[in-house]
Amino acid sequence: YVFGIDLGYDPDPTAFVIGAYNEFDPNLYIVETFKETKMIISDVVERIKYYQKIYPGAYIVVDAADKQAVEEMKQRHGVPLVASEKHGKAGFIELMNSDMRNGLIKIVGQENEDIVEEWQNLIWDQDSEKRIEDSRYDNHLADGALYLWRYCYNFLWQNRPKEISIHSEEKT
Repeated sequence: YVFGIDLGYDPDPTAFVIGAYNEFDPNLYIVETFKETKMIISDVVERIKYYQKIYPGAYIVVDAADKQAVEEMKQRHGVPLVASEKHGKAGFIELMNSDMRNGLIKIVGQENEDIVEEWQNLIWDQDSEKRIEDSRYDNHLADGALYLWRYCYNFLWQNRPKEISIHSEEKT
């Protein structure tokens, strides 16, 4: 499991996206999403610890734009956070979109419809010289998903090895 967390406060929410993958499956599964405004650091830590009980051993990739908040959570609260990769965002969005078009990202459960709605509404800002997202549309769950997607290695999947019997008959 991997958590992707996009930090916000108000008006932008903090968004949590929980994904899962394994070495014998080419897919990334989005298993849980949550977003809420006005979460202070202790609220974020409480939510992380809640998810850690459900998904023990998960990697936690967090928006590193607010380094002070990330360090506070790591040092004061002992939360093992990994800083998200932020460079090349537009290119990685395109790569993730390709995985979606190819059916390699699966949404588990209808309660995760908020992330699907964000993905369906997001567009590039047509007035910008740079390739950036249109700020009129929410992208918080989408960013959390991008952070965790960049940390997952489902693309390295392999077929499960065939079982080998350890009880072979010897010819005498």
